[in-house]
Amino acid sequence: MQNDRPLTNPHMAECRQAMSDLLAYYDLAGAFCLIDGQEWGYAYHLPATWNAVVRDSSVQPLGFRILAKSADIGHGRAHELLTGTAHMLCSLKDFARQTQVWMNDLLGMLRRAGIEIEHTPFGGERLPRLTDRKS
Repeated sequence: MQNDRPLTNPHMAECRQAMSDLLAYYDLAGAFCLIDGQEWGYAYHLPATWNAVVRDSSVQPLGFRILAKSADIGHGRAHELLTGTAHMLCSLKDFARQTQVWMNDLLGMLRRAGIEIEHTPFGGERLPRLTDRKS
């Protein structure tokens, strides 16, 4: 669950793996972005014992599915896992929104200081969607 472009900086690739390993070790979910002077990379580590995220490389682009079958694990446990999943997803959404707001504020400060910024998000690539939904 990371960018599909190989990272050229070996330290960045090593750091990304170490951070994912730490999240797994501590049974945490999370998302992070690593940046050096030339490139950036990101990763999502979502599976945890308290949510319903299950790795599945056949599901793209992120390589996971949400799975909690009451028939297999009981209604109570399925509800617990899905509630944990909703908490995680809402938290990541809030983090992304806060990051966007603050970065826009900081970029505005740089522009007001006379810095010209040219940036094409994602190198002009269209972002992949998880569903056919357009909004």
